[in-house]
Amino acid sequence: MFLCDIGNGTMNLLKISDRKPDMLNMFTEKYGVYQCTLAVREAMMREHHTNLDESTVIRLTRRALLVSLCIGFIISNI
Repeated sequence: MFLCDIGNGTMNLLKISDRKPDMLNMFTEKYGVYQCTLAVREAMMREHHTNLDESTVIRLTRRALLVSLCIGFIISNI
């Protein structure tokens, strides 16, 4: 599991193992809110062959689903 802080232009990620932060696995990606939004839209198009409109992305963001989708996208592309 990862704890992340998504900013305007970067995302800080910290690995959590056995409910404890693993300080040796902490890193920053140049991936901000806008890039995460694009990643979610791309993942939805690839997986479900459909587009998300902006209101849906905002709703997902408020429910923190965007964070988990974005982290999965980043980790799968590292």
